[in-house]
Amino acid sequence: MIRRADEVKVILGGLGYGPGWPTVEDAVAWATDGKLVYVQPRNSVLNIDKHAMDEAIRVVMEHPSLRLSIQAHKYLRVR
Repeated sequence: MIRRADEVKVILGGLGYGPGWPTVEDAVAWATDGKLVYVQPRNSVLNIDKHAMDEAIRVVMEHPSLRLSIQAHKYLRVR
């Protein structure tokens, strides 16, 4: 499936860990292959995790081929 995708979103802090879950290294490789890769911090249902956001910003600063994705509705406090 990933070979056919034009865009990929990688959630830092993930929804799981271990084999099969995307890593930052996977994200960089996919971006190198020409895909748009968005890195998004994992947040709780209603709140923003500041540490996860700081980590996402750090990763995007280290790897300019990646893009930052945020859940704007959480900043705006709307559902």
